[in-house]
Amino acid sequence: MYPRRQSLHFADSHYQIILFEFGKMEDEHSKIQLSYDFLAKAATFDPTNTYNLACYHAFNNNLDLSKKYLLQTEQYKKLPKIEFLLSDKDLDNLRNEQWFIELLERLKAKEENDEAA
Repeated sequence: MYPRRQSLHFADSHYQIILFEFGKMEDEHSKIQLSYDFLAKAATFDPTNTYNLACYHAFNNNLDLSKKYLLQTEQYKKLPKIEFLLSDKDLDNLRNEQWFIELLERLKAKEENDEAA
């Protein structure tokens, strides 16, 4: 439980700084880099919450890192519902990856089992 509280404290205490820095930046690359830095730092405090880090890597076509973080998020049962994964544009570069298709199939089966129970 402690790492989660620490992660929330980190996020809360730095949220205003992030917004301020975003406002000062003119180019998109700098904004994306700042987002990545924040997500990577937050993941060190809460390794169960890496979905957005996976999205960042998928969006930037770093498929191996995206896979690593998505599977880590799945391991901790922190993935969004399948409908969200299917519509999340950040994951478009993964749509034809076999491991991603299998991930979606696992989630669909799990959600169907949960509904049947």
